[in-house]
Amino acid sequence: MKRTKLLFALGVTLLLTQIIYSQVGVGTTSPTAKLQIAAGTAVVNTAPLKLTAGTNLTTPESGAVEFDGTNYYASSGSTRYTLSKTLTASSSLNFPSLNAGTTSTLTVTITGAQVNDPVALGIPIATITDSRLDFQAWVSAADTVTIRVTNLTLGTINPPAGTFKVAVLKF
Repeated sequence: MKRTKLLFALGVTLLLTQIIYSQVGVGTTSPTAKLQIAAGTAVVNTAPLKLTAGTNLTTPESGAVEFDGTNYYASSGSTRYTLSKTLTASSSLNFPSLNAGTTSTLTVTITGAQVNDPVALGIPIATITDSRLDFQAWVSAADTVTIRVTNLTLGTINPPAGTFKVAVLKF
């Protein structure tokens, strides 16, 4: 099959390249996929792909991607999945030495976090000196995640400092 290249431009601005029977490129002259979109820039209104808010399909359609103005969705088979929006941060934390049965808390700032948002906590391996330390995390105030460690032992433990990774899920 012969490959033919069509170029669509407005003045000197490339709008669309189509290699007939093969690939389509938006903002690129040599697409290497069925659909290839050129990268955007840091300037507002130059995103490479933007979905307009609309009504979701009545019945999920496998492979569909949708946006209702609040959430993004992707469907596989007859199941529509809500794509999670995640806020993340990493912070070097150094908890103090803990006597038997005591706790200590430290906080991490995550802009956009709200009370009752779910939190996932990545604990550095060196900080988990043994399985008798219990770590918990929650959004305690707007933009603030509190991390609590509890010493479950009968002795004193000094957890090593480390970089904690925190993810807040937005629904």
